This record gives sequence, structure tokens and C-alpha cells, in this order.
Amino acid sequence: TALCFGAGGLAKVAAAKFAEKYLVKVLGDGLAKTVLSGAKDPGAIAKAIKAMLKSGMKNEAVVKAAEELCEKDLIRLSKLRKKGLPEDLINSILKNSKNFGNYSDEALLLIKSSTKSFDDVLKLIDDYGDDFINAYKKHGDDAVDACTKYGKDGGTYLDAIAEAIETGIYKEVEIIDSFGSPLGELDEIALKDLRFFEDKSAQGLNTLNPATGLPYQTAQQWAEKQILNKTITRIENLKVATATRVTVNG
Repeated sequence: TALCFGAGGLAKVAAAKFAEKYLVKVLGDGLAKTVLSGAKDPGAIAKAIKAMLKSGMKNEAVVKAAEELCEKDLIRLSKLRKKGLPEDLINSILKNSKNFGNYSDEALLLIKSSTKSFDDVLKLIDDYGDDFINAYKKHGDDAVDACTKYGKDGGTYLDAIAEAIETGIYKEVEIIDSFGSPLGELDEIALKDLRFFEDKSAQGLNTLNPATGLPYQTAQQWAEKQILNKTITRIENLKVATATRVTVNG
């Protein structure tokens, strides 16, 4: 038993020496010593470095990874690279390597085919976490633009757009003129029927004026102001409107 233990110990020493020799060759003496300082498994580190180089990663990117990442993260990065993580995404990760642990493997593999700036995509994960990831799962790169503009509500915005396209009903749509100036807001448009709807509330209509003991306005006055006049205004504005745009809640 003692002989077997001794042989095993010698094998580990030999493997560590081989790993050190390889890492010195690839990373240079100084960086290799830093990487190996306190390492639990020098052989696994050497294997990870070798695998990344074999995958086609540039030497400078591998060196950067060795400089920035701890042993565990370096090995993890190698495994992600094997699963197709592009070098551009790896470079973006290494720009802010302290956040690497905040990105799940699922999230990184999900965005690996993005055509957007990986710097921007990672920042959205940093800022909005699962809200952005869930939006990206459903809407892909459109989620990048939506969350950049609407924050964590970007996914909700895209869901509403998808629902509107499916049903033909668009809610809270702003109409604008040729200069981009707002002309009003339509609460709901049924595009298939070519109709628009306005939501009105008569709450408080019967509130009495303490000075007169009468309602501030009659039902007829309210209807004339809130329904007739505003509908006329909307129709007139539609004649000069040239485009629409969504509102924050639309």
C-alpha cells in the first residue's frame, strides 16, 4: 500500500511538472507561476489552455484569459469554448472578468449567435438579469434593442407587439405628424376592422360642488367634452397624421 501511494504521489508530481513546463512555454514563466500558485489541479489548467488553443483561439486571447480568470473559471471557459462560445464573446467577457461568475452557461450559450455587440448584450444581462434572458429566449436580438430602450420592460413590450400582430389589436398608440410631433394617443386600434377605441371613465361625475350643491358637470356636459369633442379632435388629427409610434405602455 505504501508503495502504491508513493507511486501515485510521484505520478502527480510528474504531471504537475509537465503542466508547469507546458504553461511556461505558452504563457511565459511569470504568468505560468502566477496561474499555478495555489492551483488544485495544474494538469486541468494545462488541459484547458491547450484545448482553447486547439479550438482556434488566438494566443493573446488565451493569455488574457489566464491573466484574468481563476482556476475554476479558466476551466469553465475552456468547456464553454468547446460548446461553441465565439472568441468575440470571450473577449467581451474578459473585459469585465469579475462578472463571469454572474453569467450562467445557459445564458452565454443562448447569446453566442447574437449579431449585436457582445459588450452591449452582457451589460443588459448585468443590468436586467432574468428579465433580459427570458426576453432573449423568446425574441432573440430584438430583445437587445427593446431592453436598451425600455429596460427590464423590453420583453413585455415585445410580447405586446407579438400579441398585436396576432390579434390585429394595438393598444396605446401615439399618432404623430411629419415632424415627429405628437397629435394624440389612441387607446386601442382594431386594425382588421379599421376602428379605434377610446377608454373613458365617468368616475366622480356625481361629485357635488359644495358652493352650489349641484354636480360640477352634468352627464351631458361630460359626454360632450370627453366623447364628442375629443373624438372630433382625434378624427381631425388623423387626417394630418403621417405615422404612429408606441407609448411606454403600448
